Amino acid sequence: MIKKEFYKFIPFTIAFALVLIHVLGVMFNPGYINESGEQVKYLVLNSVMFSGIGLSGVLLLILLRQPAWKYLCAIVMVAALTPALSFSSSEFFLGIMGINIELKVLGLLILHLVLNPDILPALTIPTGNTQESRESRKSEFEAAVTGFETRFRNNSVPELEHIKTNKDMVPAAREAARRLLENKSTDQSQ
Repeated sequence: MIKKEFYKFIPFTIAFALVLIHVLGVMFNPGYINESGEQVKYLVLNSVMFSGIGLSGVLLLILLRQPAWKYLCAIVMVAALTPALSFSSSEFFLGIMGINIELKVLGLLILHLVLNPDILPALTIPTGNTQESRESRKSEFEAAVTGFETRFRNNSVPELEHIKTNKDMVPAAREAARRLLENKSTDQSQ
């Protein structure tokens, strides 16, 4: 990767560092014996462990130079917005109408999307109202009409009339029949 692109790893690096700090803090925090004589040990939180597994997958993809790391990182960060995953034991939740969102992770996710804007088109849901999609549908329709015109070219006028008026036929087939009838009527009038 080009050195100019290292800034794209900042959100991942921060998230990975938070998980690593938590894991190392638990590992090097000595246990103690409580007043009952039982040994107490500190454990890594499951939510931090699971996010660490996800971020390890991201690290593997980065080392393999796979662009999919951006998508997996975004997925892990979206999952970490919930209490199921977390990057550290300290969490800052914003609760709105029963929905809790982890603010550190939200900031990292926004930063990740800003620094890696090429993943945004994959995350958007096509609405079908754009000019390009209308043109695409129109060109697909025209291609289908052309295909039906080729198939129906040798059909008789009554067969074409039946296809044109038959509501069970797809619109492209009916349009092809209409155009062929139009062409045949202009050919006969000449």
